[in-house]
Amino acid sequence: MQDSISAVLKGHLFCEELLDQIIIAHCRDPLPLQKIQLQFNAKLKIASAIYGNHLPDIKLPDNKIWDAIDRLNKLRNELAHKIEGKEVINKAREMIISANRLDKGNKISTKDICSADEAIVEIKRAISKIIGYLDAMKAVSLLNKPDSSERRILIAMALNIDPSQVARALSVLVLPEKKEISE
Repeated sequence: MQDSISAVLKGHLFCEELLDQIIIAHCRDPLPLQKIQLQFNAKLKIASAIYGNHLPDIKLPDNKIWDAIDRLNKLRNELAHKIEGKEVINKAREMIISANRLDKGNKISTKDICSADEAIVEIKRAISKIIGYLDAMKAVSLLNKPDSSERRILIAMALNIDPSQVARALSVLVLPEKKEISE
């Protein structure tokens, strides 16, 4: 049981850090946010509200990730008050099911979990999915900051509607560190 509690607490901390980074990446001036203390649930709501608002042409994740993070938060909060019990098991089951929805090919059911060891493995797997998904979203946010020069180039070129310029702008936006190799 201690293994799963540790996984939940650490996973929750990683998610909170990633939510902070996503929120900051969407700010022109993040300094005022650094002076306030927000609870996890507030950070989750802010991140879900602002994520990708400046990326109208990029397909954004549906609400599955936010639900999975919310269920991880509920499990963590339940563990803060009770280490064992039916409600902890139910919250863990809900979090696993929600995280499994992020992976279209995953067919595991919580009915397949027969032992405490299997439950720990599934809890860790679910938390890993949530963190991986959220980390990818953070990367998209960092590569596409609202005030980035790469984004301004993309918008300016897109306004001219020259496909080659748009393709060039996209390569700058997606791979900002890439240097062109001359032949």
